[in-house]
Amino acid sequence: MRTAEDAAATHGITLAQHTILQMLDTAGPASQQALSDELRIDRSTMVRCIDALEKAGHVQRHRDPADRRAYAVHITDGGRALLGEAEREVPGTLDRTLAPLTGQERAELTRLLAKLVTGTAP
Repeated sequence: MRTAEDAAATHGITLAQHTILQMLDTAGPASQQALSDELRIDRSTMVRCIDALEKAGHVQRHRDPADRRAYAVHITDGGRALLGEAEREVPGTLDRTLAPLTGQERAELTRLLAKLVTGTAP
C-alpha cells in the first residue's frame, strides 16, 4: 500500500483518487454515492477526494438528467491523461515491490490473494 501510495503521490494524487479515476474511466460517470459504495471508500473521504480532483481539473460534477437532485462525476480529458501517466508507472512499481520473489513465488502470492478476495482459488 505504501509503495502504491508513493507512486500515486508522484502524480499529485492519492491512491484513493487514482482508484476513483480508474473507475470513472472504466465504468463512466457515477454518483459520489455509487463510487463510495463500489470502491468501499467512506463517504466523507469520497467528498474530499472528488473535491480535490475537481479543483485540479481531473473530474467534473454534472447534474444527473434523470434526477436533478443528484450529480454524476465525470472524468475529464486531463484526468484521463493523468491516469494514463500513473498507469504506465504501475508495472514498474509492482516489479520493484515484488523483486525479492521468484516467478513461482509471485504466482503463489497471486493465487493466495485471489483466494482471500474471492473465497476460492482461481
